[in-house]
Amino acid sequence: MTRLIAIIIITLGAAFGLTAQTQPDSLVRKPATQADAYLDLAAKADSLMQCEYWAAAADTYRQAMRMQPSNALNPLLMCNMGMCLNEAGDVDGAIATLTDARRMLPGSTIAALNRAQVFRGAGLYDEAYADLSDALDIDSTLVEARLIRGMLALRSDSIDRARADFGILSHMPGDEAHVAAATGNALLYIAVGEYMQAIPPLSTLVEKFPGDADWLGRRALCRILTADPAGASEDIAEAMRYAPEDGELYLYRAMLGKLRYRDEEAKYDRRHAITLGVDADHADAMIQLVEGRR
Repeated sequence: MTRLIAIIIITLGAAFGLTAQTQPDSLVRKPATQADAYLDLAAKADSLMQCEYWAAAADTYRQAMRMQPSNALNPLLMCNMGMCLNEAGDVDGAIATLTDARRMLPGSTIAALNRAQVFRGAGLYDEAYADLSDALDIDSTLVEARLIRGMLALRSDSIDRARADFGILSHMPGDEAHVAAATGNALLYIAVGEYMQAIPPLSTLVEKFPGDADWLGRRALCRILTADPAGASEDIAEAMRYAPEDGELYLYRAMLGKLRYRDEEAKYDRRHAITLGVDADHADAMIQLVEGRR
C-alpha cells in the first residue's frame, strides 16, 4: 500500500547549469572538470530514474561513482541505485548496494527506509522490521515507517507491538498521522476480532477516501458481524459501484443474505464470489461466522 522509495535529485547540478531533462547531444554542455562530469552523470541517472528506466539509471549511477569513488555524494547515489536495481529485478544487488549505503551512512533514514522497502518486497519481514526500527530510532516522527512497522508486527501476530505503534500514531499531530492511525487501528481491530471498535477508524478512512471499495467492504464486514445489516447493505451496494467484479463483496453479500435468512440469495452470491476467485473453503468459513449469529 505504501512505497518508501526516496528519490534524491542532485540539486547541486543546478549550480552547474545542468538539467534533468534529456537534451540533444549537440546541446549538452561539455563538462569542464571531472567534478562537472560526475554531476552530469548523476543528473542523467536521476532523469532516467524518474522516467523509470531502472537498469539504465542504476548503470549511470555506477558510472558516476566509478569516476569519483571518494565523492561524498556517493552514498546518496547508492540509495537511489539500490532502489533502481530492485525495480529492475536485481534484489540481491539492491540489498548489497543499500547495505553499503547503510554502512557509509549509519545515521541516514533514507538508507534504512530504502533497504526496508527492498526487504519487504523480498518477503524478509524481520529484516525489514529491524531497518524500520533503526529509522525510527533516528527520527521518531516518521509516520509511514511507524505504520508499516506496526503492520509488520501485526503480520507476525505481535499484537502488543502493533498496538503500541498505532497508539503513538493516534497521538501524533497532522492529517498524515491521523489517517495512518486509522489505517493501523482498523486493521488491528479486525485482526483481533474487535469489530465494533474497528468501525470508527474505518469510517474515518471511508470519509477520507470516498469510493474506495476496500475500506467500504471492510466496514460492511464489521457491520455484518456487529448486527447492523442495514449499514452493511449500504456499504456493499456502494462498494459494488466502484468494484463490481470484486468477489469478496459478493461473499459479504452472501453473509448478509444468510444473516437475513435469505438462503437462496446467499447461495447465489456465494457461488458468484467463487467464480470471481474467492476460495470456496474461505467462503464457507466466512458464512459460518454469521450462521451462529442469526
